[in-house]
Amino acid sequence: MDGDLPRPLTPELMDQTAPVELCASASLLMDGDLPRPLTSEQMDQTAPVELCASGAASVVSLRSLNALASMVIATLPFPPLPLMVSQGTDAESAMASSFDLLTQAIILQKMIGTHRPEEQIAEGKLLQLAELQEEMVRHCSEANNIDSHEWLDAAYLIYCKHFRSYFVENYPTCSRDLRFERMDCVATSHVIMRQPVL
Repeated sequence: MDGDLPRPLTPELMDQTAPVELCASASLLMDGDLPRPLTSEQMDQTAPVELCASGAASVVSLRSLNALASMVIATLPFPPLPLMVSQGTDAESAMASSFDLLTQAIILQKMIGTHRPEEQIAEGKLLQLAELQEEMVRHCSEANNIDSHEWLDAAYLIYCKHFRSYFVENYPTCSRDLRFERMDCVATSHVIMRQPVL
């Protein structure tokens, strides 16, 4: 890692890792075939996007939307988490990064808007992040040995629980069923290990 600052997703990383993509029906695909990630050529294309905050039509490139999503993710307290996904026509089990899923959800939300007022969503997000912080502070203060496997497993489960809640409550999804692999299932070569730990 370069210092403590997270690196933005590069087109090469997106081509390797994106677990979902925007589709014509403006929903996230989560089952069946693992969709193709956006290519660098697609990211360079511009398309009219109605930005929810201003209500005005604007032309924004997919690269710009990806940069916005990367900035949002960099401010969140969640580490990249290993998601259980299905891929291929046989729905084989696979693993993807929660950062990639969240990137696509942020982009989708900017493109199609929300069904709730943005102020209400922002307040809900702040409340959920405060609950995560409170639970992690309590977990740290109750720790006898923060290097123990039990303590680390419990901290990991806290992050998984709060990421699931944060994601399904605030972003458009096809399913509320978000499952995570165990921490020790992530190989050192997997993209999750190369993504920034915030």
